[in-house]
Parts: sequence; structure tokens; C-alpha cells
Amino acid sequence: MQVRVVEVAAVTGGTQAPIVHADLTECHAAILIMTLATANGSAANDGVMCIGVAADQDNSTSGPEQACSYFRSNDLADPTEVTGGSYGAGEGVVLALPDATNLAFDCVGTVDEFVTSSSGAGIQISWSNHPGAAYRIKVILFGGSDVRATVNSQTITSGSATDATIGYEPRAVFFVAAEGSTAAHLQGSFGLNGAICFGCAHNGDTLVERSSVHLEDGELDSHFCVSGVWENNPLQYVTTTAALWRRLNTSAFNSSGFSMATTDQLSGDDMAFSYLALEWDASQEFWLGSITSPNTAAPVTQNITGPGFTPEFFGVCMTSVTALSTLQATGDADGFSIGFTDGVASASAGIAGQTGAIAANSASHAASTMIATHQDATALLVQGAFSSFTASGIDINWTTTDPTSRNGWAWAVAEESDAGEFTETDNATVVATGSIGHGYDLHF
Repeated sequence: MQVRVVEVAAVTGGTQAPIVHADLTECHAAILIMTLATANGSAANDGVMCIGVAADQDNSTSGPEQACSYFRSNDLADPTEVTGGSYGAGEGVVLALPDATNLAFDCVGTVDEFVTSSSGAGIQISWSNHPGAAYRIKVILFGGSDVRATVNSQTITSGSATDATIGYEPRAVFFVAAEGSTAAHLQGSFGLNGAICFGCAHNGDTLVERSSVHLEDGELDSHFCVSGVWENNPLQYVTTTAALWRRLNTSAFNSSGFSMATTDQLSGDDMAFSYLALEWDASQEFWLGSITSPNTAAPVTQNITGPGFTPEFFGVCMTSVTALSTLQATGDADGFSIGFTDGVASASAGIAGQTGAIAANSASHAASTMIATHQDATALLVQGAFSSFTASGIDINWTTTDPTSRNGWAWAVAEESDAGEFTETDNATVVATGSIGHGYDLHF
């Protein structure tokens, strides 16, 4: 499997050029991140984000499948003006950003096909509703003849389990979700609160799961942010009171797919979610673990050795929270970002609110670094750039740090030629200059 990073600007009219990478001769899946930011290194008013997934459905001739979850918190507005929702599989939408009314969409995009050309392989997007500006789109492309990929959406009944049957046993599954509990919430709904979750489950020798959630409350008299990074669940929902509404865990993988089960629940409602399942050559390593930012003054280099191999790709879902596996509802909950690098290109996108402000002071962000997490509409909290891939992981050059370490989760894919045996260890990240991180070494 080859994993590559591409960044493009959305077109405001006409045809979007194919999103391809020259290294790829075929492409089978993609993850797309978009906010309202139109330039790297600058903010756009209103915290708006969409996370989309697409797959060719295990090389199906019926065309691609896709799904997405989205979030919006209006800046300098009544704090009730927030929303979140999803388009599930079968709806034909991979990117959707709510507009300022939170009752309609600024833009709606579809992956029409996976393409191969003299310029490389990737995806072709069309817009049924063109974006209002040239928003930056950050894209991960999964290529290679060994890749099998499936996108689907499901609901799970409170207190029960559900099977995801895809016809093969995946090695990794990425999950996206927003506010919503029934099948109707997978049809372009607009919830009363802005909530978005991104997570992953890794089917290695040991099952490893990670997820991050960000919520901004639209039912209180002042703005209220809730965030959490969970180490044993690939999906989590939260309530407006900073309590877990429900968490899901991947209970088992099997030759037909995988099973999900609820673990915590404060509501009798069902839970709706979408996923991208991936399988590839067993000789190519994958790592999923936690990441903690340095708490020493920048610039500082952090050596992440959790993977135990030389990556070709490294991704990070970074937040402003100061502790793992707990929810925070203070100023430490205000930032949420997703970024990645293939060693040549790096990209990230994020959102940030401001807890306690009547005027929400929410914003969208984009950056050309792999980590850029903000603490409000303008101020960077932590920022980290790709330095180099190493024999056991990655060096990150942190150009902005905070005296309090911030937490997220990360994943890595090995170079295609780098196969070997690795032993699971806790707290496996060796960090230079006194900063802290941890993860797992896994082998298949």
C-alpha cells in the first residue's frame, strides 16, 4: 500500500481538476478534510469542518461509495448557532459544509470516480453546490494493487452490538461521526449541537483503538467546548454537559469484517456512524498510538519511536486536551485538528472555539504543517512540522509549544519494503529534550 498526501483548493465554479498523486498508479480509497480556511497559516471566521471518506468498494464496478460528518460553530454570533450532522453511505456526498444559517449547505461535493491518468491516480470530485470560496481540501490517497477498501454507514442500538460485514478482514478501520442517532441523521441532518468525532481501530496482534471528539454547545447561555481523546474506543459521543453519551468499541475482527458494541450510554437512542475499512499486504506494518506534545520551550525536536519501523506516512489527530481518556470542558477543550505527512508534503486543518464567550469566537484553520492546533480563533496552541522519518518512527520539529502538554492520537504506515517483527511495548516513544509521548509497537 502507498499512502500519499495531496492538497488542493476547491473551485467556486466549473469543474474540479482530478485530485491525484504522481507516485500512484491506482487509488482505492481516500480521506478528505475541509474547513472554511482559504489559505494556509490563516484563520477564517466560523469553526466549520467536514471529514469525508471514500472507497472503490473492493474494486467494485458499481462506482465509489462515500460518507462524511460535518460541524459548524458560528463566530461572533448567538451561541445557539451551532450544528453537526452526517451524510451516510448511499447518499453520494463526501464533503459538505453547513452555511451560516445551519439549515442549508455552503457546499456539497461527491467523489464521482477513482481515476488513473498520466499525472497519477486519485479521485474526481464534482460539486452539486459549489463552495462559497476556495477552501483548502486536505486529502489522503490510498493506492497499490494490494489495497482493499470499503465505506459503509450503520446505526447501533443502545446496549447492543452490530456486525459490519464487508467480505474480508480489515487491518484498520477509520470512523467518522457527528451528532445523530438514527438512520435519518445520516441523510444531511442539522443537529442542535456541533459535535464531530474521528477515530481508528487497528487489527494487529493486539487490538488498538483511538478517537478524538470535539463538541461546541448550542443550548447554553455562553459558549461551551467539550473535547476528549480516548485510548480504548474508536468512536465517542458527548453531551452538552461534558458527559459521555455513548462510546463504541470494536469488539472483534473476523474474516467477514468486524463487530461494534456500545460501552457507555446515557441515552436510549441509537448511534449512527460511518467507516472506511482497509486491508493490504500483511508484510507492511501499521501503527496506532497516542501522542503528547512537548512542554518545553520551542523550538524542540520530538523523536517518536512507537511505530518501530520507518514510515512512509504519519497522521495525527491533535487536540488541546491535557489528559487522555477523559472529557474536558474548560479552555483546554477548545482546539481540534487533523494533519498528516508523507515525508514530502504535509497538511493539516482544524477548528477552535472559545469556552465561556457569549460571542463564540470560533474559527477554521489550515496549515502546511502536519500539526497546527489552535486555542481560539487566532492563537496557535501547538504546532509541529515534519523533520524526518527515522528507522523507528518520526522526528517532529515543534515550533510552538505550551507549558502544559497537549494530547492526541497518531497512526503510521511503513514503507512498502520495510517489513519485520516488532514487539508490543507500552510507553514506547523516546522523546528528545525532555518531552513526553507514548504508543505501541505492533507486529502482524
